[in-house]
Amino acid sequence: MNLFSNFRQFGVFIAICIAIFTLNLYLEFRSYEAFKVKPYNFIKADLLFSDKRQGKNSEYYVLQFKSDNFIFYTRSKNLPKCSSCEVGVITKNLKFKDYITGRFFLPSFKISKLDINDSLANILKNAIISQHQNPKMQELYSALYLATPMSKELRQNVTHWGIAHIIAISGFHLSVIFIFVFFVARFTIAPLQDRYFPYLNLRFYISLILFILMGFYLYILDFTPSFLRSYIMGVVGFLLLSRGLKVFSFGNLVLAILIGLAFSPQLLFSIGFYFSCLGVYFIFLYIYHFGNRSDLSSLKRILMHTLILEIFVFLAMNIPVYYFFPIASWYQISVIPLSYVFIIFYPVSLFLHLFGIGGLFDDFMIRFIEFAPAQGKANLELWQFIGYNIIALSAIYKKWIMLLLALLGLFVYIFALI
Repeated sequence: MNLFSNFRQFGVFIAICIAIFTLNLYLEFRSYEAFKVKPYNFIKADLLFSDKRQGKNSEYYVLQFKSDNFIFYTRSKNLPKCSSCEVGVITKNLKFKDYITGRFFLPSFKISKLDINDSLANILKNAIISQHQNPKMQELYSALYLATPMSKELRQNVTHWGIAHIIAISGFHLSVIFIFVFFVARFTIAPLQDRYFPYLNLRFYISLILFILMGFYLYILDFTPSFLRSYIMGVVGFLLLSRGLKVFSFGNLVLAILIGLAFSPQLLFSIGFYFSCLGVYFIFLYIYHFGNRSDLSSLKRILMHTLILEIFVFLAMNIPVYYFFPIASWYQISVIPLSYVFIIFYPVSLFLHLFGIGGLFDDFMIRFIEFAPAQGKANLELWQFIGYNIIALSAIYKKWIMLLLALLGLFVYIFALI
């Protein structure tokens, strides 16, 4: 069964989402006005990231800070010697359209150390980086587990391999963690269930506990957009499945998007949220046109569909990704087998970090991450990006349009490299 039995019910749901979105947008504007009462302000924030740059006459640092309500960038001649800081910023030129994105630039005039207890996220970050000597590995694993920013050099490295979406915490990570912990817990608790509480639905309660724990993880990550979309879809799917309702449908993707936007208007400006939603859309698109329930009875067909799906999503995502990140490399095609390797690597590396030996593979990882060079650049115009998105949405109606998406992505990929 579908969640909404008619268009009227869906319309009521959309109206509720619009009302919640409008209220949250108004609250954001009030917060913006309060922030700009004075032309300057002092903000308590954690230093997330620093990047050394070369100016015309001297070097300077680009700093990224995270406060309770937003992330902001600033410039400084010196690198602050603090993780928790009090930053004096000039707010008079800040526009609401920038403030609502949750990430913006503010000129600063003073940065001083703030003597407070570190947040849980900072404690975890320090525990991760303490296990690695190489700064690039510190950034990589911190980004992999805590969604912290990466330096320009590391971003280029992962872009050349085409694994930026693997590093950025998203539904892929949620799925790997969920499946791994679910099966470990199930086989551990199953003997106890058979003896003491056979009347309980073990899968339901393990899933419920895991979603609660994932919600706490989402809070630690400060509601990272891609992971937030994944979590909302996971919870919605869990509720639908437990009630015997249809899970894999475009309507449920729209449901998750509307809920996310209603409660967090900043997602409207998030590239990560857009990529996350588009990736799931392409997965659903393949299932819609090529999914066959009878194929689930054959391991050979399951493996075949999984591989074809990986290839399709890779090609279909090329144009949207290259519009924002135009660097192309032949090594990016290796993201397909690397996705399968990551399913093993992610829980194993997490397990090693829990025991304080997370740097075990650092020598190999640093050589691997720096191996792939940039080999081309895709130059896409805004009208091409918009047109592709329109074509992508229309692919629901025709299978050949879906195949056209993959062909266009393949054409742009090859053209960028020759």
